[in-house]
Amino acid sequence: MGVENFKAAFSHGREADEGFYAFENQMSDETCEFREIVLNLQMLSKQIEFVLHNYAMDDQKAFDFFKRLELLLMRLQSMGAGYDESKPLCRFIWEMFTGFSWAEGYRGYDPIEKMIEDI
Repeated sequence: MGVENFKAAFSHGREADEGFYAFENQMSDETCEFREIVLNLQMLSKQIEFVLHNYAMDDQKAFDFFKRLELLLMRLQSMGAGYDESKPLCRFIWEMFTGFSWAEGYRGYDPIEKMIEDI
């Protein structure tokens, strides 16, 4: 699902069981879905670590991006389920899958996918 489709599918909803609110509420408890997301973050973090340590990256901007992403993923893994505890995780997922940036707004592309393509 592309960023525009994800945004269209999940941006609507005003109630706790609608749109992205339903997802956020699911992350308030240590559900199997929550554990699966954390496991996937761990795997992604390990892959980024492997690439950063085993491949020469000439583009400093790309290296810095992936290093910040690796550190963010490590931080997100340490946060548990809970209403406030899961907010950073939910914010990261929204930003990643909708192409949203607090500085730039909606960019219309997945920034991680774009950075991978650029290297």
